[in-house]
Amino acid sequence: MNDSHFTVNFLNVTQIFPHEEIDEEHLVKLEEKMRNDGLWKKPIVVDRNTKVILDGHHRWHIAQKIGLKTIPVVEWDIFDENIMVRPFRKDFPVYKELVLKRGKSGLLLPFKTTKHVWGKQEIPFIEILPQINILFSKLS
Repeated sequence: MNDSHFTVNFLNVTQIFPHEEIDEEHLVKLEEKMRNDGLWKKPIVVDRNTKVILDGHHRWHIAQKIGLKTIPVVEWDIFDENIMVRPFRKDFPVYKELVLKRGKSGLLLPFKTTKHVWGKQEIPFIEILPQINILFSKLS
């Protein structure tokens, strides 16, 4: 991976679209941690062309909930050969086109349906994204 994969941009939260629901229990815990830190630590990942979220649904929901106007994102092309979509649920087959279709239509998949990973080693996105540590006050 080169540095251009990690260019962090800032998008208005209204320009970004989820493709799956969230786990409310996890949302509460993550929101508490983020509010206590007062920092946005990792960018979310969106598809470059559609702005559908590939990683960071809970963080995006929290941004809306606490009134942030912009959030840090890394924009990748979902059809990049290094990006893989894997199922969390054995009973629910997933593929890249489904992710985009659900994101664009608003008909969200159940939470924890998809997992996006990078490369042959299938590294979870969160593990390769840069630590950015931006104060919430800079995002409102």
